[in-house]
Amino acid sequence: MTTYYLYIKTHITTGLKYLGQTKRLNFHKYTGSGKHWVNHLKKHGYHYTTDLLIECYSKEELNHWGLYFSDMWD
Repeated sequence: MTTYYLYIKTHITTGLKYLGQTKRLNFHKYTGSGKHWVNHLKKHGYHYTTDLLIECYSKEELNHWGLYFSDMWD
């Protein structure tokens, strides 16, 4: 069974938030792949926190929660 992780990363200096997903068990070390986020890290440094929002066991569940948090935080 595949486990999907939905997380939010927050840049410590700027406060920019990045909602992401991965199948990697070590999601804390994974920097994320969003173009805007990666460019932000290159410019402002790789100083961020990672908080796990939810573990999901299907893509459907992951999509549901991803949309939920995305809508909640606009």
